[in-house]
Amino acid sequence: RRKVLTAILDRSGSMTTHWKLLVEAVARVITDELLADPMTLINVVVYDGSAMAVPLPESSQELRTKLLYDFAPNRGITCFGAAYTAAEAAIRSSVNTICASGSCAREVDILTLLFTDGQDTSQPPRGAPSAASTAAARAAGDNFKAALQDMECAAYTLIAAFGEAHSPELCQYLSDRYVYINRAEVLSDWLAGGLNEMLSSGGQCMLGISARCGLVAAESEQVTLPMNPDGSVHHHFWIRASADCPDSATIAVDVNVASLPPMRSEILLRDCVIVVAASFEQNLFILDRAALQLRQLAQTLSGRRPTEAEIDQIRSTLVDVKGRVAKIREDACSVRGLSRGRAALRLRAQEVESLRDRLSYAVGHFDVRDQDTRAMGSVAVDAVLRAVGQQEPFRNELLDALRQAKAILALPAPEPLSQHGKDFALDMYSGRDAQAAAQDGDALFFQLHEVKYSPEGIVASVADGVSLVAHETFLILSENGSQAVALEGRSHFTHIGLPLYATQAHFHRV
Repeated sequence: RRKVLTAILDRSGSMTTHWKLLVEAVARVITDELLADPMTLINVVVYDGSAMAVPLPESSQELRTKLLYDFAPNRGITCFGAAYTAAEAAIRSSVNTICASGSCAREVDILTLLFTDGQDTSQPPRGAPSAASTAAARAAGDNFKAALQDMECAAYTLIAAFGEAHSPELCQYLSDRYVYINRAEVLSDWLAGGLNEMLSSGGQCMLGISARCGLVAAESEQVTLPMNPDGSVHHHFWIRASADCPDSATIAVDVNVASLPPMRSEILLRDCVIVVAASFEQNLFILDRAALQLRQLAQTLSGRRPTEAEIDQIRSTLVDVKGRVAKIREDACSVRGLSRGRAALRLRAQEVESLRDRLSYAVGHFDVRDQDTRAMGSVAVDAVLRAVGQQEPFRNELLDALRQAKAILALPAPEPLSQHGKDFALDMYSGRDAQAAAQDGDALFFQLHEVKYSPEGIVASVADGVSLVAHETFLILSENGSQAVALEGRSHFTHIGLPLYATQAHFHRV
């Protein structure tokens, strides 16, 4: 698929302190390789009270220099209408160029990133936020969305906002996804991770659900998401069933992709799967349900101040979530604990814990009985709450781990080992042999000791041995290879070498 990437940069007077940070981050993303990529067209628009497209140089370094010195912030106001008008013209020109080369508009993905640190100040009294300016910004955003739809391309808009002066509510209204940038690392991580996934996506997809007869959606019934490179998409719709809901109730899922006819799939409530107790699926459900609770709490707090009684209830919920998530993570981090899907559970638990910590930090600013000395302003608190209240797409690392956990179920059972195999092919740390490892799509590896590197970073020497360890066990004990594995009474090791496959089928299974 062809991509049109448009970066819209706020260069009003208030962006002076953030400008170098923003330019450096944009230059790291718009690399020489991306500028030369024939499948991607790039636009850069700068705006204050007016807006203009930046002529693109041939290198990322030239773009950085041009933005830093030729388009540095002045004392201008902020006008979202001007920004959207200039961006629409640049995007339309790019789409026309792609279509003139023989491609169809439905084969084009439009990705727009808008960066700002303030509110629209374009309406009288100019230079100060007002209801009229906010209304003008909303209208400009609506017109921009309509223009993108008119181009018949898949479109996705992201807004990254800095500082205390922006409007979280407006940013969330204008975008498909809103990110609050309170530290330089947040901007770098978001651009490096999220944007790369967007550019490698297989297009944009609109998902919707229809649930009736006692079924109620717990969150938004319609979302727009980037698809994975293979054309798949992963999203959770949460639906609550009332006590008197008939098992004949139907849930319908609508899928709309720009280059394909609309699709619909339906399922009866009676055909839904009930997860088995203590299984990987149940643990994952508990984590996902905890994430939903946290999002709902954040949504109820956004834009208002809770009472002390509400704060106490929220803290009780946060403690409960912490306990449930910690139990699953502890089991997933134990070499003798859960087996299938441990990697996916660890990653998901880490995400949910991060979500809970951010929400807990924001809630602490409402409680006058326990005020954090690192106090944030009201805008920052609201921004964090709105960010936590969004359902984030699963990152590729977690999606890969989830796919592996599900794929294992379709594999044939591993062959039993001989007594010699059971005695020799054994992981002493987890107590599991090669057959048990194969059951989970894992294998045993020979441990390596005393690994030494040459100045060029190439392995120069290593001490081999006959002791074995499962790959998953090594990841847990070494914290993903970051430290030596050293348990009492056993020699430490830092690397693993060749895998040991007990049978030919074991090799094919892994």
